[in-house]
Amino acid sequence: NESPEVRRRAVWTLAGISTPAATAAIAPALTDKDQTVQQAAIHATGLARNQAAAEKLMMIAKTGEPGSARAAAEAIGRLRADENTIKNLLDLTAQLKSTGPDASGAPAVAAERIREHALIYALIEIGNTKQTRSVLTSTNPATIRAALVALDQMKKGGLQPADVIHHMSSQDAALRATAAWIVNHHSDWGPELKSYFEQRLAKASDLSEADREQDRQLLASLANAPDIQTLLLATLTNKSNKAARQQSLAVMASSGLTATPASWLDALAETLSLADKDTLPLAIAAAQNLPMPKDGHPGLRDALAKIASDSDLENETRLNAIDAAGSGLNLSDSTFALLTTTLSPDLPMNLRSIAANRLASSALSEPQLTSLVSTVKTVGPMELPKLLPAFEKGGSESLGLELITALMQAEGVRGLRPDLIKPLLTKYPTSVQEAGKALLKLLNASEEEQTATLEKLLTTLPEGDVRRGHEVFMSKKAACNGCHKLGYGGGRLGPDLTSIGRVRNRRDLLEALVFPSSSIVRGYEPVSVELEDGRVISGIISSESADEIVLSPDAQKTFHLARTSIVAIQPSNVSPMPNGLATLLTAQEMADLLTFLQSDQR
Repeated sequence: NESPEVRRRAVWTLAGISTPAATAAIAPALTDKDQTVQQAAIHATGLARNQAAAEKLMMIAKTGEPGSARAAAEAIGRLRADENTIKNLLDLTAQLKSTGPDASGAPAVAAERIREHALIYALIEIGNTKQTRSVLTSTNPATIRAALVALDQMKKGGLQPADVIHHMSSQDAALRATAAWIVNHHSDWGPELKSYFEQRLAKASDLSEADREQDRQLLASLANAPDIQTLLLATLTNKSNKAARQQSLAVMASSGLTATPASWLDALAETLSLADKDTLPLAIAAAQNLPMPKDGHPGLRDALAKIASDSDLENETRLNAIDAAGSGLNLSDSTFALLTTTLSPDLPMNLRSIAANRLASSALSEPQLTSLVSTVKTVGPMELPKLLPAFEKGGSESLGLELITALMQAEGVRGLRPDLIKPLLTKYPTSVQEAGKALLKLLNASEEEQTATLEKLLTTLPEGDVRRGHEVFMSKKAACNGCHKLGYGGGRLGPDLTSIGRVRNRRDLLEALVFPSSSIVRGYEPVSVELEDGRVISGIISSESADEIVLSPDAQKTFHLARTSIVAIQPSNVSPMPNGLATLLTAQEMADLLTFLQSDQR
């Protein structure tokens, strides 16, 4: 028939008859000039497992158009393949174009990836382990990759560590990434991986930074394996190889463990007390990122406290040490002064966040609390809510009244919420609670008041400038890039703002800036997680698996929480982004930022 549609319908009708004659009648359509008819015939032939069409299917797989070639490879996988068929499939993998691999080693270009997938899937379906293994000695990286993936996914592929591990040092990027991908889900290869990485760590100083980074990522992904944990510990305690020790510390910091081996913490405490200026920041970073036992680690805490009080060290090093030491720290006068001065809006957001969190969780004396009250007035909306717990234990009437006055006058007052203030007031005398009513009234803006605020801003904001708006976005003051991605840079905690101006109008953008909890973007809804040890952590779930969830309270902190330790997870209607940006920024800065977000930054 002249109509491709009629011929295609005829193919599918014959496919539904399921008799030898009907299956044979489909074969001529395998050479149909119309792609849709040909592909229908290929699919029908594969489903019918028509062995007589094997030669035609292989020819299409070799020379056909991409869509037909992919379909033919898939169909071949359903047939009773002989040795020649498997050889031809493997030869076809050698013809795949190298388009730059993704993280798993697969071609980054969709068309090539789909074709490769069809070829590998055919090998998996055929399931001939012996012949597939035969090409592991090939000189073609694409063929080796296809064979490795097929063997890895076959039910009885029999892939061995020796088949894969040495390819992690391959000169071919795709083969190297493939080996890493396979190794990443074979923690049962612990002894062999330990031996490989032992050699890599021994020569860490001779490797390029790219190679060291790849090793760090692989070791971090395998850090749950006992053999790898033992290797990292042995490397850290071996004082003769500085580069290897630094590599080990970097791996520990990014391991994402839900529980830290006690031996690691012991070794880390010793390392902190002996580390040189190059190794010290890495050791502190490991202490910051590794989960601590419920009662902490006294040796590690003492080592960090000593670093925190050392005025000869850089302030950032001391601040990170304070952060790593955790809550309940008794602050010396010099350490307290460092934290309060770090709350300055001129300093980077990550350091301000550390200072606020640690002041809030430390055991402050009454004089220190009184001193902190005077600092409250200059604290911004991002840090002020984090700072409030410092006053939750209560205090004298004079302290409470001074605190209410300071909060009313604070630059970051709009970052507060009534639900944060109410429980705080109950810890103070009645006179303080009465004084606090004015603060609660200030914070309890009704929906009508919010609407009025927005309308006023929309009509009174000056004309904005895109270039200046970009400067505001990247500034330490607004710190938007700490949580939001823009183009290829920025944080991941909040939504990507690269093209936000295409989907949000000016009013919506302004509302999101001034009242962020009014409209929370789907996929970024915050939750509160209650743990067995009594802690409640709020944040955004950045990833999760069957065994753990990864929770990010802010741009600086990430918690890997074992599901077995979680009592409950409750949704929250409070955005991690604080209120009060309109008071933190000038009218011109707000207008510039708004104009910048409205522009398309692709």
